Amino acid sequence: MVDIYVVHCDLDSFEKTVANGVNKEGLNVSDDKLLEQIKEKYKEGKVFLWGFSKNHSETWKEMKKDDILLFYHNNKIVGFARIAFKYPFTYEDDYQLNEAIKVSNTSWGQSHRKDKSRELLVFLDKTKEIDVSIEEFNKATKIQMGKIKGIKKLSENKPLIFNLIREILMKDMTIE
Repeated sequence: MVDIYVVHCDLDSFEKTVANGVNKEGLNVSDDKLLEQIKEKYKEGKVFLWGFSKNHSETWKEMKKDDILLFYHNNKIVGFARIAFKYPFTYEDDYQLNEAIKVSNTSWGQSHRKDKSRELLVFLDKTKEIDVSIEEFNKATKIQMGKIKGIKKLSENKPLIFNLIREILMKDMTIE
């Protein structure tokens, strides 16, 4: 079963790694297993990813392939994406954690606060920028969601959320 998470984001980081993606060559990846996954998934050269600090490790551990992330900023859902895979592949692996920190620092810059380092990564596909007010989202999904800090797993009204996402996607499609 696919789960849906609302993720608070800053727009600069969202634009850089979710909306626009980063060059795979620029990630400076040393882990052969990660490099293989990236090459297989991102043949076009752009890699789409998001990162979480260890403060969110329990939620990150629950996330899985094909789960949906809705990106929230300033009372709006500004984007969504589907999880392709997570890294580190093994949470307790120090080598992979250090590699994830290196990828994080390359993608978003080095955090001055250890608790803000984004070493728990999700690599994404099906990324899309959107502009849905929280009021519109609440009305369409019958969820009363207020301000989001961090991550929130949505467990109610999933079919309505999927319908809203489908409607947004259909608006952008052109029929020839």
